[in-house]
Formats: sequence, structure tokens, C-alpha cells
Amino acid sequence: MKTGPMFGGGEHRVFDVAASEGKLLHLRSLGRNCLAVLESELESVPAGGLLYIDLRGVEFLDYSFSDTAFGTVISRAARGDYGDRRAILLDEDRDLLENIEMSLRERDVNAFRVERVGGEPHLLGRLEEHLVETLEAIRTLGPITTADLARRLGINQTACNNRTSNLHERGLVNRRKEASGRRYFYEGIV
Repeated sequence: MKTGPMFGGGEHRVFDVAASEGKLLHLRSLGRNCLAVLESELESVPAGGLLYIDLRGVEFLDYSFSDTAFGTVISRAARGDYGDRRAILLDEDRDLLENIEMSLRERDVNAFRVERVGGEPHLLGRLEEHLVETLEAIRTLGPITTADLARRLGINQTACNNRTSNLHERGLVNRRKEASGRRYFYEGIV
């Protein structure tokens, strides 16, 4: 696994799926084996870090494997099972990710995909338009408080709190308290 600095000074690691699991990924039983490896890799990432799941080199990826390995680890990361560590998919072939995206949609979770480490993130999974707008604003303006974000988006603070909480619960943004502990700041994970 390769390591390096991450956005905002944190750390990222890259897990090469093809080198570890092979180029033909199929069957739920093999997906369970991959899931165990992915969880171990994600747990070894320092707090606040990212694990790039590198799918470049994978030639075949069926739904059973995708759902068991990638759908599970992404949904668990989103709900905070690994603390504030997150998983990002790394692949240049958007078509390869169709089965992963189907799994994410069925689980009602999202993930980011990049074509290279540090590249422009693309959202996978289904997300309502108002949440996409809020996510993009946070990524562009963050770190930002909900009060400032609400003003920028032209919405009331209650609606903004609901949106930011939803995005945080989905694992798409980071949330941290200011030193006084009275307000939260939101920022993108990538």
C-alpha cells in the first residue's frame, strides 16, 4: 500500500485491489475475503485519513463481489464505523463501477470516485439536488459554519442544519467543533 499526504495535511493510503485480489473479481465469498482486507487497510489509516481503493487494473467486477466488498466498506465508513476515516474509489474506467454504484443506490449511500489521487471527485450513488448543491458549496467554501453556509445558499439555518447533518451522516463531509464548542464547521473530505 502506498501512502502520502492528503488534503488539509492529513494522510491517505492507496490500496491496489488488482494486486491484492486479482483482475477478475466475482463471487460473494471472494468479496467477503476482500472486505476483511479492506477493513484492515482502512483501520490502519490514521484518523482523518483517506483510503483510496484503486480499481485500476481490475478487468471484471460482478455485482456480488461489488456489493459484498465495496458496498459494505463504503456504507460502514459513511456511518462512522472506522471513525473519521473514509474510502474513496480510484478508477479511470467509469463503466467498471456500474455494479458498485448499483450497490450504493440500493444501500442509499454515496461515495466519491477520482481518476487519480488528489483528482476532481465525482459523486456515485443517488443524492437529491439540494444536497448536491450544499455539498458543492461546502467543498468550495469550507471550512464553513451552517450560519455562513445558509447565507451563501439563501436558505434558512434550520434547512441548512438538516442538509449538513444529512451530508455528514452520509460520510460526504467532515464536521468539527470550533474551540468554544458552540458551532460546527463543515468541510469536504476531498
